Amino acid sequence: MRRTFAKLSSAASRNCSKKRGSSMLILSEADVRTCLPMERAIEANKRALGSLRRAGDGGATVPTRIGLPYRGEGGGGGGGGGGGGASSTAAAEDWTLFKPAMYEPTRTCTKESNDVNGNQPSLMGMKLVSVRGGNPSLGLPTVPATVMLVDCKTGIVSALLGGTYLTAARTAAGSAVATDCMTSSDMNKRLHLLVFGAGLQAEMHIEAIRSVRNIGRISIVNRSAGRAEQLIATTREKMKGTKEQEIDMDVTLLGDRDAVKDVVSSADVICTTTNTTNPLFDGSWVKPGCHLNGVGSYTESMEEIPSHFIGKRCQVVIDTPEAIHVGDLKCISETSENYVGLLGDVMAGNAHLTNDGSHCGGYMYDCSLFKSVGTAVQDIITAHEVYQEAIRRGVGMEVEM
Repeated sequence: MRRTFAKLSSAASRNCSKKRGSSMLILSEADVRTCLPMERAIEANKRALGSLRRAGDGGATVPTRIGLPYRGEGGGGGGGGGGGGASSTAAAEDWTLFKPAMYEPTRTCTKESNDVNGNQPSLMGMKLVSVRGGNPSLGLPTVPATVMLVDCKTGIVSALLGGTYLTAARTAAGSAVATDCMTSSDMNKRLHLLVFGAGLQAEMHIEAIRSVRNIGRISIVNRSAGRAEQLIATTREKMKGTKEQEIDMDVTLLGDRDAVKDVVSSADVICTTTNTTNPLFDGSWVKPGCHLNGVGSYTESMEEIPSHFIGKRCQVVIDTPEAIHVGDLKCISETSENYVGLLGDVMAGNAHLTNDGSHCGGYMYDCSLFKSVGTAVQDIITAHEVYQEAIRRGVGMEVEM
């Protein structure tokens, strides 16, 4: 049996003058971190989210994803559940999803940017992402992901990137784009940022929101104090050497209802980054003018932010049409008075929020919500930014196929 091995070469030592041809660049999670500063992630996601419009004229093509359930050996779930009966829910939680997308730049500009999208290249690719409940016990991420970029002209795979960090960064960058678009741009006012959760998504959201707004206080609400305290230490370390003003940071345990009420009632921006199925707080605690970014829920049974609060007090903007079906938004529909539309339409000036609260149906919508479930067009546009930076820096490993 003959085996043919790919020829490997360091990106730093590759001959940059030769045509890329059938070569593929492989970028590890560490490479992606090196090549994706938050500012570039935010710029990439302005284009990505701006390409998603109701009329379909923004340049994005996102086919329906393909999902494969994994029930493990003997029909059990990857998280250790058995097949059938009480274990059926656990088994259904382990999935592998194939999410393709294409981006063809248009000649239109958004009101948020003077960049002409037509100056950008056409992009094609796919993200492969899995959920495996048993991975933490193996020292692996629960949601591993890989992103593939395809050369549009040749159809040849041009890059393969670790997608776990990229997914967290692009999700947080999307929240930053929405926050920048949906809230006052007064950078003189120092805001109170509240984040539920203390994982990678929480870390990225703190960095992303700090990039677009002047944050004076960061509160982290988590089930346990250890991870939250570590996140504060990580954030302080990232701030070293920057010109940012000192930021007050504190931790609140999710189980301390009174303390959670205190931080919620003073927050200007709230980001929910958990996988809970039940609301994290009482909506009556949220002060008028607060902006919320919900990123953790992605099914009809998941509800991070109280749905009745959203239905009565929030002007709602979503990233994709699929987001309207998650549990947080079960009290509204696309015909609801407080449904604004897709973020891409808001960016293009096709949909509008009111600035001073809007009275409809007896309710005053004095808060704003951006609900995202993510989309593959974010992945491929963000991955292309990483790919370009990696070539510039000579990072990664090139494979001659």
